[in-house]
Amino acid sequence: MSVQASRAQLDPRQILNSLKAFRRGDFSVRIDNVYEGIDSDIADTFNQIVELNDQVTREFERLSRVVGKDGRIGERGHVRNATGSWESSVRSVNDLIEDMVQPTAEVARVIGAVAKGDLSQTMMVEIDGRPLRGEFLRIGKIVNTMVGQLASFASEVTRVAREVGTEGNCRRRRRRSNARRRSLAITHAKSLPNMAMAQPRSTTCSPAALAASRSAPAR
Repeated sequence: MSVQASRAQLDPRQILNSLKAFRRGDFSVRIDNVYEGIDSDIADTFNQIVELNDQVTREFERLSRVVGKDGRIGERGHVRNATGSWESSVRSVNDLIEDMVQPTAEVARVIGAVAKGDLSQTMMVEIDGRPLRGEFLRIGKIVNTMVGQLASFASEVTRVAREVGTEGNCRRRRRRSNARRRSLAITHAKSLPNMAMAQPRSTTCSPAALAASRSAPAR
């Protein structure tokens, strides 16, 4: 028997079944490479494609877990031997994470400054030369409005505290107010006898008026 006749050949049906499994998302499918020549290259290339898809999928799942759930926002994706569109896909996911992380980090920076009493910080609405848009811009405006209102409130409280002064000044102001009320009450009490005396005088007729009323003809 010749060597050529004893060599195994790749069954087209095996390739078709493996491709159908791959299309269904089964990245565990492999072709046992027991072949030589072109059949060996076909089996090896197919297995590499499936393996690369499997690596990309597992890397995206890892990023979803560590970044989205564990909060490790410094993590980035990397797939070994990824080139071309595979590499572009991984880079796009990394860019997405970066674009999500930067506004979040800005919010944390401003809120952290507010917590320390620094109301001069505001959230940047332009990051790396790119203006924020959509929900990122809305959140930035809300945060900046909040900080501005807190700063105005703190400034007003400081102004009122400066005008009112210490607690002792407040007591002196209350004493002056109480003294003013007592003075008004005393003045009012002193005026009551005069008001009472003025009422009879206003209703008593003088002799001339009484004589005039008597001499007036009756109607």
